[in-house]
Amino acid sequence: MLGKILRFFRSSPRPARRERPLDDAPVPKLGLALSSGGARGLAHVGVLQVLEENGIEVHAIAGSSMGAYIGALWAVGFSGKALEDLAAEMQDRRQLWKLADPMFPPMKGLFHGHKARAHLERSLGEVRFEDLERRLLVVALDIDSKERLVCRRGKIADAVHASCAMPGIIAPVTLEGHRCVDGGVIDPVPVGVLKKFSDVDRVLAISTIPTFQDVDEGLCRVEETPDLRLLKRCGMAINRNINFMARGNIIDTFRQSIRAAQIRLAHESCKRADLCLRPEHFFAPWHDYSGFRRFIEAYFPTDQMGLTPGKARVLSYTRSQKEQLKNRFKIALFYTALVFFGWKLDHSKVKYREYPWTSFWIYFIYTIGLIHLAYLAAFVIAR
Repeated sequence: MLGKILRFFRSSPRPARRERPLDDAPVPKLGLALSSGGARGLAHVGVLQVLEENGIEVHAIAGSSMGAYIGALWAVGFSGKALEDLAAEMQDRRQLWKLADPMFPPMKGLFHGHKARAHLERSLGEVRFEDLERRLLVVALDIDSKERLVCRRGKIADAVHASCAMPGIIAPVTLEGHRCVDGGVIDPVPVGVLKKFSDVDRVLAISTIPTFQDVDEGLCRVEETPDLRLLKRCGMAINRNINFMARGNIIDTFRQSIRAAQIRLAHESCKRADLCLRPEHFFAPWHDYSGFRRFIEAYFPTDQMGLTPGKARVLSYTRSQKEQLKNRFKIALFYTALVFFGWKLDHSKVKYREYPWTSFWIYFIYTIGLIHLAYLAAFVIAR
């Protein structure tokens, strides 16, 4: 990746003026277009670290969703190392759940987004677009006019909040009278925004949106035996009944529908960039922040690590599966404790049977705990 960036930067056109010494030739202005992508957007941190280490100056940044968040933090002064430390904090699921504020009934989304907004204020403070030394452009979708909204003025935290409001999950954000949602829906790789609203000479696009080829390869799995396939189906059947984000459930269906449009939009945007970088292909859900380090390292060339692209892909997939297994083991311990707690209550001398709701909750704890333990067993056996 480093070689690509340096060749791209050095090959930038420079205005020719014979009377000016060569050392004084103007340096072309570089703009970064950072894509959306959820947890996969943490791969942007790796690119920013490479730019910092090689002293390559960036004059403008445009971002959608996760790209807007990473780009805004970098624009206000966070270093690549500080961004990596922040990503390390996000791998703790407890930290993520602290940002959850469920909406009931979920009329506008599953979550209000107030806690996420407070988190952005703590990170970005009261900094405004006008205070920045380099140009920052944040993309959101105005769901009333169906138009792309490019934020260039006002508080950065407000704009990033609007750009990260995933439709159906986080309630729409009102920004300057516009109801806004995730900018990745309308412009996942905002190359056109940079060309229109900045005076950069070259555009470097960083896309974590998969291509159709990536999707095809991701769906092609190694041939399995009938017994292994049956065990996996048992685990998937349990998962579908307890996990809203499981394959085929409501959130997954919604996300996959948006992803189909994003792939086409990203493909067209990347063609307009002077150079588009995509990470080494890796399998990871958009909400999996536990493997932040493999996201950050996704852009580093595999030949420097002594790996062929094929081996790197297998290694990345294996690490992802190990992390999933580790997380499921922790969850299993929790639900085992629930089953034990329910068993103790059931055999206690407390006359809870006089209260129907108490009896209901005890058996509910039993059921949830046993389902998760059965799912974990199916997951382990299927591997």
